[in-house]
Amino acid sequence: MSPDQWDAVQVVLAANNQAKRTGVYARDPSLLAGVLFDDRGHRLTPIHTIRRGKRYRYYVSQAVLQNKTEQQGRVCRIPALEIEQHITRRLETWLAAGRELLDQLAPPADDTATRTAMLAGAKAWRDLGSREPAQIRAFLLATVRRVTVEETAVQMTLSRSGLRTVLVRGTDIPSTGLAPTRGQEDQDDLMQVSISVRLTRCGGGMRLIVPGESGGERTARPNVALIKAVARAHVWYERLLSGEATSLRAIAREHGVMPRYVRRILRCAFLAPDLVEVILQGHQPPGLTLAGLCHTLPLDWAEQCKEFG
Repeated sequence: MSPDQWDAVQVVLAANNQAKRTGVYARDPSLLAGVLFDDRGHRLTPIHTIRRGKRYRYYVSQAVLQNKTEQQGRVCRIPALEIEQHITRRLETWLAAGRELLDQLAPPADDTATRTAMLAGAKAWRDLGSREPAQIRAFLLATVRRVTVEETAVQMTLSRSGLRTVLVRGTDIPSTGLAPTRGQEDQDDLMQVSISVRLTRCGGGMRLIVPGESGGERTARPNVALIKAVARAHVWYERLLSGEATSLRAIAREHGVMPRYVRRILRCAFLAPDLVEVILQGHQPPGLTLAGLCHTLPLDWAEQCKEFG
C-alpha cells in the first residue's frame, strides 16, 4: 500500500469513528445529543422506552438520572421528537430570512460570490426538517453549539463560522467533519436565536407549547417533501395493484432510486384519509414528518391519528 493510499484509509477510518461517536448513522438518531441542557445547566441525555413494541424517545436531565433531587430544574424530561422539531422549524424560519441572515453572518469584506453562495445554501436548507435524520444531525453538529430549555424560551447558541461553512457548501456536506472542537470559537463567533415557549406538565415530563403553533392558531405550513411522498406513494401503489409496475425494483430503476427508498415511501399510501387531507392543506400536526412516517407507521387509522395528534 502506497503512502497516499495509507493516508486515505486513515481519513476514512477517522470519519467512521467520529460517525459512531456522534450517532449520525443511527437509524433513529437523537438530533440534539450533546448540545441540549436544562434551565439549571444540566445536560439533557437521550433515553428511550419501548411500549407495546414501539420506541419512544426522550431527553432527561442528568439531575434526574443521578437522583440529585435538590438540583432539578423546571425541565426534567421532554419528548425528543417535540424539541427536535421546534429547533428545526425555528432554524428553517431563520434560514428563510434572506438579507437579514446575511447581515448576521456576512462580514463587510465578503465578496458578492460568497454572499450569493450563502443565500443559495440557506435556500437549499430551508427544508431542513424534512431531510433524513443523518443530514439534520450533521447540520446541527456543524452549526449549533448549545440549546438551553428554559421556562419561557428555548435558547439556541449558533456558530457563525459553522453556519457560513455549511451555507457556502450548500447541501453537499459530509455527515462528519464539519463540527469544530467545542470551545474553539470566541464569543464574537457565537450568536443567539430564541424560541418563545410555554412549559406544560404532561405525566412525568414536560410539553413545550409554542405560541401560534397549537390548535386553530397554527398557520398552514405545507411540507413539500411530505406532500410529494404521499403523492408518489399513491401513484406507485396503484401501479403495483394494476400490474403496470411489476415490482418495487422496477419502480426504483425507473426513478433512479434504491428499492428500500420505494419501500419506505410506499408506507405513505396507507395513511388515514384525515391525515392525508391535513397534509395537503399544510396543517399537519408537528409530529407528522416524512422521517417519522418512513420509520414507523401503524396500519390502523385510529392508531395513526393517536400517534401523530
